[in-house]
Amino acid sequence: MKNLKIIKGLIIILLSITISVSTVYAWINFSVDLPSGNLSVGEIDFTTNGSFIDLSTTFYPGRELIDQAIIVTNESTIDNQIRVMISYTRVEDDIVYENYFYKGELSEHIVVNFNSNFVYGDDNYWYYPDKTSPLNLQTLPILDSLYYDGDLVSNQYANIPIHINIVIQMKQSDYVSWSELVSYNFVTGQPQY
Repeated sequence: MKNLKIIKGLIIILLSITISVSTVYAWINFSVDLPSGNLSVGEIDFTTNGSFIDLSTTFYPGRELIDQAIIVTNESTIDNQIRVMISYTRVEDDIVYENYFYKGELSEHIVVNFNSNFVYGDDNYWYYPDKTSPLNLQTLPILDSLYYDGDLVSNQYANIPIHINIVIQMKQSDYVSWSELVSYNFVTGQPQY
């Protein structure tokens, strides 16, 4: 009889332990169950270099406006994407377009020489290496030359302030929205009053 009580006690203890372990396992399993996809743990880290010419420099069609090539250094530990938008002042038939987006068309009034293979994405942005792939370089040269095309630009730009804006954005691949990394702005010319 004493042995029967001991056996019953051991069975109750074993059942209690089994139920406790099952409950704890179910709780742990529930807390770490993630939806399908990737979870990146790491850091996004970029540095940028580059500059336009000094604003006191005389501006004329064909004059190079980039003094130091624009370069992005990617020191991130996770996949990320990068894109570039270029807008500029364009004058056509005495109409001034303050923020005309560069699309790489033959009729562009500026000439932009990208250092790497950027692809236009039909949304006013240029993507490297394409619209969906992650950046696969540590050092990415963005552009080393930008100037107004002397064959397409003439006196219609006289006394018009010239604005050029280069915006570089990045994001963690596939997970978050785009964030501005840096914006380069160039303004020259005499405004008409």
